[in-house]
Amino acid sequence: MANEELKHIIEEGYFGEKVVLLLQKVESYEDKHQLYEIIKDWIEGDELKFFTKTYMLFMLKVILESFETNPNQTYEEISTFITGSRKDPRKEKLSTILEFQLLSTETQKKVSTLNSKSSIGDIRNVTSSISNNYSKGIEFIGKIIPLFICLVKIRNQEEYNMYKIEKLNLHKKLIEFDACTSYEYKIITNMINRDIRNAEAHLSLIYSDKRKKYVLRKIVNGKYQNEYIKPIDL
Repeated sequence: MANEELKHIIEEGYFGEKVVLLLQKVESYEDKHQLYEIIKDWIEGDELKFFTKTYMLFMLKVILESFETNPNQTYEEISTFITGSRKDPRKEKLSTILEFQLLSTETQKKVSTLNSKSSIGDIRNVTSSISNNYSKGIEFIGKIIPLFICLVKIRNQEEYNMYKIEKLNLHKKLIEFDACTSYEYKIITNMINRDIRNAEAHLSLIYSDKRKKYVLRKIVNGKYQNEYIKPIDL
């Protein structure tokens, strides 16, 4: 169901005309050609790519190494992650991916409306969307990281229980991921700032128009401290 919904949203042009044209092209291609067209379109784009490239290389490396060890089990885990299983279709995470992509796209659209004449109210509305998007992004990582923990364990030929991994809180998931990868991907987990996510959830992340930065209020050694964060760093 989420797959059909995603297709309809793309066809409606929500993600832009380029994505509509890409969908029309790749539907007639085989899987390898589809992947080629998607990556080619991304490379030719003008978006900032450093963090995206870092995440892509990490995911591809983990997936390929898992496939080399046990292709059938790897396929089963990825397939279940995307569409769910026959026994329990509720395991699918495509709807989660779609929900976060919609939120992220909406935030980007709001950011593009800002200019030198924007009112403080408009600016605060956009900065609120940015911080909310970051917070939801952390939750999103919490949803997808169990898959990569399982794939690493497949690579390592270790036993695992997906249900138990999914039940862990985000902090414990990241500890588990770092441990099973021998901290090979610490650059990925270091990008996650749970303090920002927790502060945003508890209304302790405030945008200061005077400073042009977010003010993160936190308690350190029993005392309140402010940390200042640029919007571009979220």
